[in-house]
Amino acid sequence: MRRVTIRVVSEGPTDQLVIKELVNAYLATQPQVDFDLDLIDEQPTSDRTSRTGSTEGGWEMVYKWCLSNPPHEREARFFGNGLFANNMDTVSCDALLINMDSDICEKISDKTDVFPVPSIDATSIERGAFIKSVIESWLFPNQAPVDKKHIIAPAVEAIEAWLVAGLSDADHDPESNHDIQKRLAELDHIVVKNIPPPKTVKRPKKTKSNYIKILNIATQNVQRIADRCPHFKAMIDEIFHTVKPA
Repeated sequence: MRRVTIRVVSEGPTDQLVIKELVNAYLATQPQVDFDLDLIDEQPTSDRTSRTGSTEGGWEMVYKWCLSNPPHEREARFFGNGLFANNMDTVSCDALLINMDSDICEKISDKTDVFPVPSIDATSIERGAFIKSVIESWLFPNQAPVDKKHIIAPAVEAIEAWLVAGLSDADHDPESNHDIQKRLAELDHIVVKNIPPPKTVKRPKKTKSNYIKILNIATQNVQRIADRCPHFKAMIDEIFHTVKPA
């Protein structure tokens, strides 16, 4: 079976963990899959992550990574093409996956020419489309995307929506929940820890060890995640499209 390597750029290590675990769980349910997938941390890298799973992160790091890796350098470094390919520290892969949450739509207007910025009342599809366009503008300034080697994967409103769908059958449209962090924190207590959530709970404990416990349950319901989270399904579809042999 052929091996496919995709390097993942995201806001933080728990986002990378969620992407890797849910994608692999979904692929395991698809009998037509004819490849082994390696999802490798690109930003942040594992050597910049502490043992607790915390590291410098956030959308600013995705922005800086895109600007620090312009198109011609990405082509040489990651795909082994271009004039300077032999002179660079190459880390060959088949594709790059760039993920960012849409809950920062209002915070990045000074970092992009994409407009209009969708309001908080905009649909989840509109907010996801905005983030996708912003990432494309960072990756390909002054030009349109020219290949299928870049998988742009917005999460709406945050990647935690995918986990909520995996933990709860009662949450039918988690991508439209603007308080998704609180909802996941509640489900973390109710479903994972089997205890009542504190009234003051606002966010889940964002460490790899805690998210692994959440994912142990969420991955069992990955088809429900695909059914209820259009942006997760769109990411899966793009992966299949990207790795399809020419």
